[in-house]
Amino acid sequence: MDWLDTFATPYEQGFCGDVKTAEEEELHYEFDAALGSNCPAAYPDHDKYDLEYEKKIELDLKRAPVGGGCG
Repeated sequence: MDWLDTFATPYEQGFCGDVKTAEEEELHYEFDAALGSNCPAAYPDHDKYDLEYEKKIELDLKRAPVGGGCG
């Protein structure tokens, strides 16, 4: 997903600079400042978007052996 293309507000657009043509693994923006969690795009309103996530991790719960033991 292109996070800034999807969630950027006019606030971020003032700091992202011009969009440039980029290859894979290259930045698509010329950033003027590093905003991080200080910009609204870091916390989009989940109610406004219908996003589907691909499950990539399966948790495998390890359990202790049943029965046996010392003595």
